[in-house]
Amino acid sequence: MVTRVIGAADPRYAAVGAASTAPGSVARDWDEWDLDGPTHGDARPGLLTDAAERQYVANLENRISAPLDLSALRAAGRAGRAVARALLPRDRYAVRLGQLMAGLLLYGVSEALMLAPAVGVDPWDVFHTGLARITGIPVGTVLIIVGVFVLLLWIPLRQRPGLGTLANIVIIGVVVDVILGNVPVPHGLALRWGIFAAGVLLNAIATGLYIGAGLGAGPRDGLTTGFAARGHSIRIVRTTVELSVLAAGWLLGGNVGLGTVVYAVAIGPLVHVTIPWFGRSQDTPTARACEPQARPSGA
Repeated sequence: MVTRVIGAADPRYAAVGAASTAPGSVARDWDEWDLDGPTHGDARPGLLTDAAERQYVANLENRISAPLDLSALRAAGRAGRAVARALLPRDRYAVRLGQLMAGLLLYGVSEALMLAPAVGVDPWDVFHTGLARITGIPVGTVLIIVGVFVLLLWIPLRQRPGLGTLANIVIIGVVVDVILGNVPVPHGLALRWGIFAAGVLLNAIATGLYIGAGLGAGPRDGLTTGFAARGHSIRIVRTTVELSVLAAGWLLGGNVGLGTVVYAVAIGPLVHVTIPWFGRSQDTPTARACEPQARPSGA
C-alpha cells in the first residue's frame, strides 16, 4: 500500500511558498513533482491540488493491486490437460509413458543387436533388410517408412492408433540407425551368436515393457489384431502376414538364416512371461488383452 503524507509536514510544501502551508490550499506544478496526474482527454492540468493528488494515488493503487488477467493462460492449461487426457489414459499415465519410452528404446537396441550379426532375423526384419538392400536406405529408416505404410492399412480396418503406436514408428527406427551406424560389425561365430541371443532376450523384455504400458500397439501388431477383430483367427492372420513378409523379404535378398528360426521358436515363450509381468504392474486393459497372444509381430 502506497501512503502519501499530505499537509504542512510534507517538506515539499516549503518550496511552494506560504500559501501552501495549509493542506487545503496546496497547489503544485505537475512537472515539478514529476507525477503523471489525471488527464482530461489529451489535456493535462497545469496545477496539482491535494484532492487531485489523492485521486491520482487512489487510481494508481487500484492499478497496482488489480489482479492480472490470466484467463488466456488458464484456458491454455485446460486445453493442454484435455489433450493429455485424450492421448494418455488417466490411470498412472506418467509411469506408463516412462515404461513405453523405455520399452521402445530397448526394442530399438534389441533390433540392432539382432541385425548386426547377420545370422537371420524375424520375418518383418527380413522384409526390412531386403528393402534396405535394394534401395540403399538404412534399415532403421526403412522401419519407419514401412511403419507409416502399415499404419495407413489401419484406416479400412477402423483401428485407432495410440500414442505408443506413433512413438513406435519413429523411435525404434532412429535407435536402430544410430547404433548400426556407430557400432562395428561383430566378427567370430561365437560372438555373433552371443550378440544375437542377447538381442532376442532384450527384445522380449522390451516387448513386455511397451505392450504392457497399454498406450497402443505397434503398427504391425495392430494390423494383425485389426484383421482378427473382423472375425478371423488371430493365429491364422498372424501366420499368414508373417509368412507373406518373410517370403517377400527373402525374394528381395533379406537377412534369412538360422537366427530367423531361433527367433520364431524362442520369442513366443519369452514374451509369454514378459508381457503379463510388465502388464500386471500397470494392470491396463491393453496389457491384459495381449496376454493370450503373447507374441510380437516385428513391433
